[in-house]
Amino acid sequence: MTSLTVRDLAIDLGRRRVVDSVSFDLEPGSLVGLLGPNGAGKTTLLRGLVGIADTTGGNVLVDGVALAAVPAAVRARQIAYLPQGGQVHWPLDVFHTVALGRLPHQTPFEGLSEEDIEAILRALEYTDTLGLAGRPVTELSGGERARVLLARALASEPRILLADEPVAGLDPAHQIDVMHLLRTLVQRGNAAMVVLHDLTLAARYCDRVLVMNEGRIAADGPPDKVLTQQVLEDCFGIKVYLSRAGGELFLVPTARSEAV
Repeated sequence: MTSLTVRDLAIDLGRRRVVDSVSFDLEPGSLVGLLGPNGAGKTTLLRGLVGIADTTGGNVLVDGVALAAVPAAVRARQIAYLPQGGQVHWPLDVFHTVALGRLPHQTPFEGLSEEDIEAILRALEYTDTLGLAGRPVTELSGGERARVLLARALASEPRILLADEPVAGLDPAHQIDVMHLLRTLVQRGNAAMVVLHDLTLAARYCDRVLVMNEGRIAADGPPDKVLTQQVLEDCFGIKVYLSRAGGELFLVPTARSEAV
């Protein structure tokens, strides 16, 4: 089991502090939603957690060891990062695109092992992309490409998955499929943090949500305790209709707060 500990993390971009004094724990078996308005610092935070963005202060620990002290190859096997946007620039077929997720498990010039192929096929099946395996990834729709890139991240079989807007551009059925998949992953002992903009998906599927605003954590806790009218008005500037059905929380933004 692999855990992530973040303490007083700060990240500057140029002269602007984008992430400021952020602290939280990401434990095995938990699905954490990272919410916040555009520009809140969510993407920069995830990039800092995998060492892509340089940190200005604070600490990121993987199982108690400083992130910088974990060898890159070991880090790549422990943590998978799925960036937003889904850009692909090479016309590889889907199977070999997903196979790139196995690189942390291979030595140079080594071909795919039986274990690698099994992991790739599982990832394709999980993301409903097995039927696309022979198609060039550059010819896929945006939603298909997003699922393929998620499959690439899952093929590495990480203990921690950090995903930036993994359901963006997906139709409602595949949004549900991806969130259900993430829940299944954490039930197996993995940990996941996902950036989401759909408040209802966050409320239904996440064990816990962090709401960022202006680079800081404005609220942290179970969705039904955090996603309140006051927090959403303070952080997003919106009014929200809250309801429950089948014991689950549903949220529908209705207006900007200043217009009410």
